[in-house]
Amino acid sequence: MTMMKRHFAFCLAGAFCALAAPVLAKGQGFSLLNTLPSTEPGMVAIPLQANDGNLYFESNYNGLTFYRMPLGGGPLTTVASVTDYSQGSRIVSAPIQGRDGNLYGVTVGGGAYGRGVVYRLTLTGAYTVLYNFTGGADGKYPLGGLIQASDGNLYGTTSEDDTTESMVPAGYPPLAGGTVWEITPASGGAFTAVGPGGSTFSTLYTFSNNWYYGVSVSAPLIEGADHNIYGVSYNGGDQTFAPSTYGFIYGFPLGGASFNILHEFTAYDGAGPLSIMQASDGNLYGGCWLSFGGSGSIWQYQIGTGSLTTLYQFPAIGNQISYPTHLVQGPDGLLYGAATFGTADPTVSTLFSMPVGGTSITPLYTFTGGADGANCYEGVMFGTDGNLYGDTLNGGANGTGTIWEYSFRPDIPTVTAHSNTNTLWPPNGKSVPVTVSGTITDPVSIVGSAVTYSVVDSEGQVQPSGSATVHANGSYSFTVSLVASRKGTDKSGRTYTITVTGANATGHSTTATVVVTVPHNQ
Repeated sequence: MTMMKRHFAFCLAGAFCALAAPVLAKGQGFSLLNTLPSTEPGMVAIPLQANDGNLYFESNYNGLTFYRMPLGGGPLTTVASVTDYSQGSRIVSAPIQGRDGNLYGVTVGGGAYGRGVVYRLTLTGAYTVLYNFTGGADGKYPLGGLIQASDGNLYGTTSEDDTTESMVPAGYPPLAGGTVWEITPASGGAFTAVGPGGSTFSTLYTFSNNWYYGVSVSAPLIEGADHNIYGVSYNGGDQTFAPSTYGFIYGFPLGGASFNILHEFTAYDGAGPLSIMQASDGNLYGGCWLSFGGSGSIWQYQIGTGSLTTLYQFPAIGNQISYPTHLVQGPDGLLYGAATFGTADPTVSTLFSMPVGGTSITPLYTFTGGADGANCYEGVMFGTDGNLYGDTLNGGANGTGTIWEYSFRPDIPTVTAHSNTNTLWPPNGKSVPVTVSGTITDPVSIVGSAVTYSVVDSEGQVQPSGSATVHANGSYSFTVSLVASRKGTDKSGRTYTITVTGANATGHSTTATVVVTVPHNQ
């Protein structure tokens, strides 16, 4: 790669908060998991699933607040709350989970210099500032989050730097500059606060020479299969100080030995790239905020040939543009995302899928802007259960956002039941032990599944109920005592209906029944 440098212009995307209370039951397709209380101004970033299986969310409510929610839904619990401005302020990008199991992320503001911080958060809630941005050569206001690359180091970007701003001649619009940076762990291999004997911070590139500019708004860097780092700039390019600088794709190897602008957008092939990811075909994919037709687009960049193709252009609805959020590849190989329609106050978003390299999208669900939420601005992610998760910036019962799930299959368990006998004879009035056994299976996992039972007597007598132990292979059994008696006038005999209910960890359930009869005659 050859060394090239570009300026970055600052464009701060809105970011808000998270808190939740459980609401509706789930099923196949879209499910509302949580709606936010009126004290919350909205969601912050794409959820993160950690290796403990839970989803993690971030809020700017009352400082910084980190929450945990079980995969599949449930109440949010507070992991950590940071109210000291010097420890960081305002999160706009989701953290990542490092190889050590801790969460790592950035704040846009706060810290010792008010320019943002790099932080570490353990899953037990211990929050530590690793680095305070100064606004000098290191940059300030990191918008795009960070990644941990295969070399074990953390990489990220900033959107501005004071040095670049001071270089702008009088009468010219301000430049934001920005940097690409790296943090290497301390000698023991752990990430600690940057300083003597601790982790090391390095500025790899400064976008501040030759009066070119750009800014990586909310798209984190990615590491490609070739172990190069790739990113996008929301604007910038070769037209100095002109408004028609449409952004670019850039890349560099681990450690930053060189830097290259890979593609500069022209507006005909897109403008304002918002995201970047690598699909299973080895190509880079992302979305643009605008394109020549006036709305957003999805593009493909072939690393091997250096060619960019606009795959799909979203339609404009009246004077309202539409644009895609971050894309993610699902376990089925398709690409998934959300398209938001609107300008000043967008309220409509649609979840969609598209084939890798395809030229059309398949709408999955369109938010109404009501109880289900409005403006799925941040993007989507897949949980280990194979379902799609995300949040909305607005909407919900209180207008402050929601947390949702889109399931691709019915998350319904299957339960079987049979008894060691279906007939009690003779009708001598004695109690007879009846053993019921069976299995419970689930499309995802039987972990957390439960089996309960109840008995209904045709003669109206109170009968036993209870629960059974579910073994690791999904089998269960229990025994109930039933009286072998019936009324002589009952021509059809007496029936005991034993209902077995199997429920999975997400609360979905199904039933099976066993009927035991004391016949009128044998």
